Amino acid sequence: SCPDFIGREKYLDILYQELIAKQDPSTVCIRGLWGKGGFGKTELATEFANRFRSHFSLIWTFYSDSEESLK
Repeated sequence: SCPDFIGREKYLDILYQELIAKQDPSTVCIRGLWGKGGFGKTELATEFANRFRSHFSLIWTFYSDSEESLK
């Protein structure tokens, strides 16, 4: 967890609700973060993964500028 991570608790809570709180342990849930550069998507995902890593058996990060480059 980053001590300088502030101001995005709302988004962390949304991710927590979507990925942990209401999930059946036998299901796989995938969420993507998108938006303009500089918003802090990578920092948000990293903070979430670090805070709640005990809830997951695998965490992947994919970097992509477009759907084609992701494929």
